[in-house]
Amino acid sequence: MNRRAASSFVVLVAETLPIDNAKGIIVTVGRRSLISSRSSFYFSDFSSDLFSVPRAYMDHQVAKKRWFSRSQWILICGIAIVALAFLVRHEIQSQIDRAMRAKSTAMESSEGTLVICGGGDVPPAARRRFMELAGGSTARLVIIPGGEEDESSFDSYFDVWKEYEPSAFQMLNAASREQANDLNFTNMLDEATGVWLGGGQQNWLINRYANTLVENKLHALLKRKGVIGGTSAGAAVMSAVMVAGGRKNPQVGKGFGFMPGVVVDQHFLRRNRFERLRSVLDKNTGLIGLGVDEQTAMVYSIATDRLQILGDSYVVACVPRNNKLDIEFLQAGDDLHLSELRKSDTLLGNTVEQVLFD
Repeated sequence: MNRRAASSFVVLVAETLPIDNAKGIIVTVGRRSLISSRSSFYFSDFSSDLFSVPRAYMDHQVAKKRWFSRSQWILICGIAIVALAFLVRHEIQSQIDRAMRAKSTAMESSEGTLVICGGGDVPPAARRRFMELAGGSTARLVIIPGGEEDESSFDSYFDVWKEYEPSAFQMLNAASREQANDLNFTNMLDEATGVWLGGGQQNWLINRYANTLVENKLHALLKRKGVIGGTSAGAAVMSAVMVAGGRKNPQVGKGFGFMPGVVVDQHFLRRNRFERLRSVLDKNTGLIGLGVDEQTAMVYSIATDRLQILGDSYVVACVPRNNKLDIEFLQAGDDLHLSELRKSDTLLGNTVEQVLFD
């Protein structure tokens, strides 16, 4: 083979093969070999002299076959990575949304409602709403006092609800935790459509009924779309993190946990409990504080996360956000989803000045 033919063959092969600049390559075609070194290409048929092709010429020939420059490849890869990241994020968010919709659907078919009053006189609108949710004239009510009560005081509880004419009305007042775990004693809760937790002492309610059959049956009532209401101490026990007492240095305990993601406080404006709730939120991150004032109530649907305000004063929402505490005043007629409070960047209700100085 002459030198020109060998060179043409080398160029033809080199234009179609990757070249390792560090080590060189040897490509064998029959008895002929293309040998690459760092400086030149050689062609040999093992029976003739090696024919040399300058490296620069070969680099020029290979470069002509490149589709993109190095910078273009970097740009293309960067765009591809960004697009892939966007698609992955979109898919993850879609899966989360589908899971939340599925969870919401499941909860809607099995969860009940809470009517939470801040103490003082219970607003008539709150009592009416509680009775509607309990079934109206078919309601089967159970009242649980918030402290030690004797039978002589039971009539005062009955008188409040008598005008609504429930089909059944009973008082559950366990004398001990043993009685609160008695199957026969707690049977009334199995048929109840509504339970009202009275005012008194939240610590007493928890010490007497937490982790007993009574608490288990209260959760079961919500699962079958029942309603649980409470005022004062009966409101404080609704959340999992419970304000048990104190003022600037509040005592915190474990409540029944009917209302997720919040801390409920009561007598809020009347007894100036803002600093107390702020302190609890500082030590329990990720929660929203809901301070319910006297003669005021909030109706919370566990299934839909919907919050409605009733009564004469305010529910004060304390929302930790970006290392500060946003304050939102909610009043009668306000109707929102609790998740809106977490996302809101503006006040939904009135300002602090309007509430305190009007």
